[in-house]
Amino acid sequence: MATPDLAPTDSPPESTQHSGAPASSTAIFVVSGLIAGLTAAIVVGFSASQALTLLGIPDPGPITTYGLPAMRALGEIAAVIAIGSLLLAAFFVPPQKSGVLDVDGYRAVRTASHAAIVWAICSFMMVPLTLSDTSGQPFAEAIKPANLWSGLDQVEIAGAWRWTAIIAVVLAILARLTLRWWWTPLLLLVGLLGLMPLALTGHSSSGGSHDIATNSLILHLVAASLWAGGLFALLAHARRGGDYTDVAARRFSTVASICFVVMGFSGVINAIVRLPLDDVFTTTYGRLIVAKTVALIILGFFGWAQRSRALPALAENPKSRSALIRFAGAETIVMAATIGLAIGLGRTPPPPPLSIPSIPEVELGYNLPDPPSFMAFVT
Repeated sequence: MATPDLAPTDSPPESTQHSGAPASSTAIFVVSGLIAGLTAAIVVGFSASQALTLLGIPDPGPITTYGLPAMRALGEIAAVIAIGSLLLAAFFVPPQKSGVLDVDGYRAVRTASHAAIVWAICSFMMVPLTLSDTSGQPFAEAIKPANLWSGLDQVEIAGAWRWTAIIAVVLAILARLTLRWWWTPLLLLVGLLGLMPLALTGHSSSGGSHDIATNSLILHLVAASLWAGGLFALLAHARRGGDYTDVAARRFSTVASICFVVMGFSGVINAIVRLPLDDVFTTTYGRLIVAKTVALIILGFFGWAQRSRALPALAENPKSRSALIRFAGAETIVMAATIGLAIGLGRTPPPPPLSIPSIPEVELGYNLPDPPSFMAFVT
């Protein structure tokens, strides 16, 4: 009888468990979540606390004002850990010859399942928090069933969080049942799909040139999730003494280099669309973009240091993980803070456009061409 592709189990395919694996993943998740949440809350406190008041919406209270960015930070850390763990299981460590996940791939997939559960819970909680934030009602009012059901179809971002939560639940269940390698690339795609509902809403999906802004944001989110998630997964894998750490680190370095270029390119495009050059240093939104740029440069430096020091040490001795853990640990802290900055940036309204976009530009993202004419044909 053929071995089933999906089957619930509580034991690794081959019982060669590494000590300290759960503690490693949990510690990384908790520390990263605290750093990202604290950074997001601080940024929101300084930059976005008056945003709704400026729009004429009453203050929903401290639970929403500070709880929303903190909950989103926790959810985004969980999302990138789920995606990164699946990336590691799919492409960084090999499966058994039979196609069944090896112990390291199995642990990574189970970590992805646990992280997806946290991602789903945070996404569900973001629905009433978003409704409270948008309406100005206290969180206790927004969470009432009548307000939830009526608000889901009226507030686009709340509906996006609902779909994100549903996708995260599906991912958690499938990752819990997966034993064979060939499922892991599919689950990785499901995890990346969970980023799309929010990518299609927010600042980048409205106003002029929103087609360019949205496409660049999607590239930015995918690259950031693969880079940050792969980093978290590699660090957890190295700390628990997993096999093929040298192979995983070398493959991650290639992925991180590509993601660095994509993030920088897409970030510049998105900033050009949203921010006039004169507002870079004179507005809160512009200064946060500068801070994110500095953080990206620092992350690039850590990547260079990892390639120049940690990878040669691993190539010489695959069990020499101290340099990798040291550089990856520092990079993880900066990455978590960068995620917090990104959340704060998303809560900060961009400066008003220099000119009011036309109706076609608002609806389509660009102006329609002029009617056909002889001069237009010639030129």
